[in-house]
Amino acid sequence: MNATTIKIIAIVLMVFDHIHQMFAPVGAPLWLTWLGRPVFALFLFAAADSWHYTKNRKKYLLRLLYGSWAVTILSRIAGMVFPNENIVLMNNAFATFFVTALYMLSCDIFVDGIKNRKAQRIIGAITLFLAPIVISSRLLYIIATL
Repeated sequence: MNATTIKIIAIVLMVFDHIHQMFAPVGAPLWLTWLGRPVFALFLFAAADSWHYTKNRKKYLLRLLYGSWAVTILSRIAGMVFPNENIVLMNNAFATFFVTALYMLSCDIFVDGIKNRKAQRIIGAITLFLAPIVISSRLLYIIATL
């Protein structure tokens, strides 16, 4: 199987899962959501595989970041357009894929720094690795103090 086949399988399984999410109140069977459980892992594998084979990692990171922003904005809009419909869209996989790609980039930079004995690259890789953790911690602190 190639990455495209894996993505198509994941999309089909995701549709089943979303059908269950939308129609569970009217009797959609639970096994539809069971089919959707491996979807995130399949997409994450495909994202990691794409990272390995991409020619331009900067553009790849930017596409993931833009996708994350788009899903966040569209989720907010859906919540405003349908405020009483109990629409809760919290599954922004692009954000996770973006952070995962940042970690893969930091690992690549770290390995390069070790191979070439460049302390600056090693420190940069560690900083990049810690950045999402520090930013998330700071945001959680801000939210908790509201």
